[in-house]
Amino acid sequence: MELIIGGCFQGKTAYGMDKLKERKLLPDGSGVHEVIVADGETCTWEQCAKADLVTRFHLLLRRTFKESTDDQGILPEPALKAMTDRVNILLNKNPKLMIICDEVGCGIIPMERSEREYREAVGRVLCLLSKRAESVERVMAGIPIKIK
Repeated sequence: MELIIGGCFQGKTAYGMDKLKERKLLPDGSGVHEVIVADGETCTWEQCAKADLVTRFHLLLRRTFKESTDDQGILPEPALKAMTDRVNILLNKNPKLMIICDEVGCGIIPMERSEREYREAVGRVLCLLSKRAESVERVMAGIPIKIK
């Protein structure tokens, strides 16, 4: 699995697509395998398991977070465990997946507790992904920086 992180609108998706183009050449040189891209804003976890690339992974996590919170927006530990379990299942089904995720923990700290809890959940999931990833890169102003 490859993980690409960075701030919003920093060129992560374009960079990831360029990397996949190189990787998707057919062995006989006759063409290129079509890349399957899942958008975290609308895709399901099952669609991610069949994709080559998941963009805006933080939005998939946001939807999962909202499903797991109570009326006050508090994320109990069992709900975080459910999120990490889903990520582990995804990576076991699709170990060659490339994931692109915004770094949501930087910047102004939100006043709403649910937004702070969401940021913490994304941070924890990114730590899990980083540990399991073959490579981790941060893209800033279109320039990739290799972390792992």
